Amino acid sequence: MREMIRMVVVLTVLSAFSGGLLAAVRNSTQDQIENQKLVFVKGPAIETILAGASNDPIVDRFKIMDGDVERSFFVGKFDGKAETVAFECFGKGYGGDVGLMVGVSLKDDAVMGVSVTTHQETPGLGSKAKTDADFVAQFK
Repeated sequence: MREMIRMVVVLTVLSAFSGGLLAAVRNSTQDQIENQKLVFVKGPAIETILAGASNDPIVDRFKIMDGDVERSFFVGKFDGKAETVAFECFGKGYGGDVGLMVGVSLKDDAVMGVSVTTHQETPGLGSKAKTDADFVAQFK
């Protein structure tokens, strides 16, 4: 009986230590992961949509809380004036959520551009939404 209690205590201590270590690593790398997503996932889409902007939209972004979700908005300034804002939205695809970066003109509310940021669609079929220029061109 004593060995059983010892085994339970040892497993509990190891589990608690492992869980705490995982939580600490996740918390310490969370900002770096978010920056990498901005640069390598959202960045190319933002550069495409806000091409020619005189500012760095990633640096000049602002965040708004939408219920429990934090939304980022990327402002494109042209000649010193904010003219376009880009934001990421999600829709349902066959393989999961499809992330779209959408740019909207502040002057006339026109869609300035759309770019796929993330998807989990079938390679060669549904994934063409990210690489097919005709798909993106239909939103202009």
